[in-house]
Amino acid sequence: MSTFQSRIEDYIGSYADTNALSEWLTAGAKLISDILPSDELEKFATKSIDSGSGVNVKNARVVSVTKDGYRARNIPLGNSAQVLDTNSIFYATSKSPFYYIKAGLGYCVPLGGDFYLYTYPTVAYTDTSIAEFPESQQHAVVLYASIQGATSNLNTVINSLGAETLKSLTPPSVPPVPVFTYTDATGATISSTTITVSSSLPTYTKPVSTANFNNLETYISTEEDFEKASTEAVQQKNKLEQFQMDLYNELNKFNGEAKNYDSELQEAIAQAQLTQQRLLADAQRNDNIELANKAKELEKQVAEYTNSLQRFQVEVASYQAQVSENVQEYATSIQKHSGQVSSYAGLIATLKAEFNDLIKVLMRK
Repeated sequence: MSTFQSRIEDYIGSYADTNALSEWLTAGAKLISDILPSDELEKFATKSIDSGSGVNVKNARVVSVTKDGYRARNIPLGNSAQVLDTNSIFYATSKSPFYYIKAGLGYCVPLGGDFYLYTYPTVAYTDTSIAEFPESQQHAVVLYASIQGATSNLNTVINSLGAETLKSLTPPSVPPVPVFTYTDATGATISSTTITVSSSLPTYTKPVSTANFNNLETYISTEEDFEKASTEAVQQKNKLEQFQMDLYNELNKFNGEAKNYDSELQEAIAQAQLTQQRLLADAQRNDNIELANKAKELEKQVAEYTNSLQRFQVEVASYQAQVSENVQEYATSIQKHSGQVSSYAGLIATLKAEFNDLIKVLMRK
């Protein structure tokens, strides 16, 4: 026979926290034990005798209490004084006994009696069955633990979804704008030339998501209202889908701006080359060696700036590719978590419906 862990994981998938599985199984067994009709537990009950000082009923369900063969009726603690009042309809006699619970102790009046107690079982995830527990109700315990496990998985996914962020990328630095100067031997100066890219390098701005799963977690974990939870899950999933569209809209906007920036950068590089040719032509009109050397120096300045612009163009293209990849990874992760949220919310609703059906049958017995 399969272990309880295996049966739970058939519903929710692999679950590493085995201590939690045991705790949920034990809690589920206690819940079912409290709902079961007393006659289903009597065969598992043990007798404890109250001699007048009470018996310990902690971690146990009182199945029945008798005194000399007469069944004792339960009375609220607040009315316990009435069982000793001869003028009260609740006055206890040996043939009409009562019992009450006070501070974890059970008292039978008058003068004690026999308590038949069902001790709540402790269930381990490695167990294959629950000793001293109706076999027909063990599936309900598995369902209860599965609901808790699926809820835990849902909370984990919601937390992961909230922790998702876009990677921080640093745009490349624009090369400093040089001023090209040339002074010939006679003191005449060729006018200075400045090459600039007027626009700024674009950056990707992440849109803001309005999705919020706090209500979903409340509906499932606290209120256990799975109809509300199902509706809330759909609403938040739609918001996530809109967020994904916004991500790609911003990416398209970024790519468009980057394309315009690249065009302007290309023009700047072309202008730098034209300026180089003009300045060199002006500088080389004289055969003087000194002028020729100055022309070579100017040629070097312009070539270095042209090269820096070309390197910057490569860095811009790389930055744009990184942004696209980053947004794609982020959107894929959001989509994955969104699907998991819907899946777990649906699973919890299904398990809860099946569990409630079993409880309804128990309560009609």
